[in-house]
Amino acid sequence: AAAAAAAPAAGGKGKAAAAVIEIGAVAAGAAVAAAAPAVEAAASSVDMVMTVSGCNAAKVAGANFQLAYGSQSPVTALPPSEAGFHDVFGNAWEWAEDHFAAFPGFKVHPYYEDFSSPCFGGLHHMILGGSFMSTGQLASKFARYQFRPHFFQHATFRLVQSSSADLSLYDVSAASPEAPILPFFETSCMDAAEPYVGDHPCCSKARRERFTPTRDEEIERNNAKLAATKQSYETDALMGQYLSLHFGPLEVAFADYLDEIGILSDGLDFPKKCGDLVTGWAAKTGIPTGRALDLGCAVGRSSFEMARVFQQVVGIDLSQTFIDMANQVKADGSVAYKLKVEGDISTEVVARIDPAIDASRCTFLQGDACALPADLGTFDAVLAANLLCRVPDPAVCLQGIADALNPGGVLVLTSPFTWLEEYTAKAKWVGGCVGEGGAAVRCGDALKALMASHGFRVLEEGKAPLVIRETARKYQLILAHKLVLQKAA
Repeated sequence: AAAAAAAPAAGGKGKAAAAVIEIGAVAAGAAVAAAAPAVEAAASSVDMVMTVSGCNAAKVAGANFQLAYGSQSPVTALPPSEAGFHDVFGNAWEWAEDHFAAFPGFKVHPYYEDFSSPCFGGLHHMILGGSFMSTGQLASKFARYQFRPHFFQHATFRLVQSSSADLSLYDVSAASPEAPILPFFETSCMDAAEPYVGDHPCCSKARRERFTPTRDEEIERNNAKLAATKQSYETDALMGQYLSLHFGPLEVAFADYLDEIGILSDGLDFPKKCGDLVTGWAAKTGIPTGRALDLGCAVGRSSFEMARVFQQVVGIDLSQTFIDMANQVKADGSVAYKLKVEGDISTEVVARIDPAIDASRCTFLQGDACALPADLGTFDAVLAANLLCRVPDPAVCLQGIADALNPGGVLVLTSPFTWLEEYTAKAKWVGGCVGEGGAAVRCGDALKALMASHGFRVLEEGKAPLVIRETARKYQLILAHKLVLQKAA
């Protein structure tokens, strides 16, 4: 081996290579002239380990490898590459995000069966670029090795960001210093050969969620979540549950439940109570009672109750099946349905609306709460009962509500905040997460802050219990958060 010389002095920061994060730094002046041979060598297709030794590695290759120096050198000590990056090769191994995985067609060589394959489990990450002491095959630009991430000796890392991202593909208006646009890039292990591909942080589907989606990807994701939500409501069993929740009749659907008291009793007739909450606050605030919107109306009970006071009520729901049922109740005043008792046993009951209600005031439409029709118009009051945690983008939904509500209008929101990534990506949850410093961000607080930014003030906050009947002996008790707001006049 060549005699080891002392590492050169730092040209600037003077920090050890392992402690410096270098993002495209470019040397200037005389350093550029000195870099010419190294840049030319680096740009060629020649593997420098075949042409240089430790005696001339730094001068010819511009890299600290083959024991050119006896230790790591500062990041900026040697010339940068043509693209302006220092220490692309040599000095210290760099960790890659990719885990060690097999290319398609990989086969174990019988002479060395246990070299690569034992490290294909997703726990070993790639290291590349060699170190100051790399010689022979370890110093080749084709050398790739694998270690588990808790090995730190002679290793560095580099943070880079693509400069070629097409920003026209993204919703730039949604970006901020706290939420910058992060274009997606693939890791080499994302297409690893079976059975060596896995659900690892560097190649999992969850990894894709950490990057900023393009506009088309955002639409595709939201449509997938809307489809999942819609499918979950398009069943006969759920239709029966919602008809009993909305219309009862209580003495039949909840016959064994009526003697209960307290919160169990308070949870009965939830849709009617939501409608009463809207009309009650309309009276308290003295707002006009021209038009009201029931967003996520299901089979329509709250809409009918609001029609006692409001001249026009529009009910919107994602489920066409629910909308068809609401329109049937509107047209006929009643509808027969199967109420499950237990097992395969059911009984037929009739859901009715109060004949004193002018059902013609109600209009029911199938639609997306995150994309209200442009010709929908504006409203004096809006109800969104237990909707937010079942839409793909709650912030967009709330913005649409704010835009649709007249100045001074009343908004009633209830939600159990039962977030599921099946319906709403975690990044879009309103609260329900741990913030900086480990502090819990509660959904109610996050929701109030978000609505305050839209110009709303809180009129009432509390609990909204509801009971959903599944069978004669099984009920869901839900304690939703209740928030009554008024938009600035």
